[in-house]
Amino acid sequence: MAEPFAFVNDQHKLVECYTADIDAIEDPYFSVGFIIQPLDQGYFIFNSINLTGSLESIQLRKVEDITLLKDNTAYLDAFTYYINYNKQHQLFDPYQLEAQLNEQRFDTIFALFNQLLQKKQIINILTYEDQVFTGTIALLDQENIVLNLLDFEDYTFHTKQTIPFKHIQTIDLYHRENFLIKVYLASKS
Repeated sequence: MAEPFAFVNDQHKLVECYTADIDAIEDPYFSVGFIIQPLDQGYFIFNSINLTGSLESIQLRKVEDITLLKDNTAYLDAFTYYINYNKQHQLFDPYQLEAQLNEQRFDTIFALFNQLLQKKQIINILTYEDQVFTGTIALLDQENIVLNLLDFEDYTFHTKQTIPFKHIQTIDLYHRENFLIKVYLASKS
């Protein structure tokens, strides 16, 4: 029997999401967003909101990395206003990131990854070592993901990088910058 999702009462609520391993006592790191849905193997989908109240990215995160969730704070009151304003003016999700995710049908992270591989979706991977890799999925197995890395000097993919899942902190499945990169690359072909 699967364990119940740790944040079931926080789904679709705006939260401050504090993460392990990058928190500092004097200046704690957190992001603002919505917990969307649980996935298998202790992962969940998180919609990350930027400082202007727009959708920045749709992320895959590990439940075990979350040290604290806060809701109903004065800080979030301002973000609620920003988000509502942006939604009223069609500025919340101008790159249709949610629609792209909703095109996918998955119930496991590997089903999701396989669909991203088929679409040649550009993703970002942040490791616990504070490395960021941007590229498309080339291969994956139960322990590793292999990316075709994007070279930002010439906007080509010519290097592969193997990243163990145990080193991954966050994956931007859909990110506004990656949407623009994909559109740019399509315009060049």
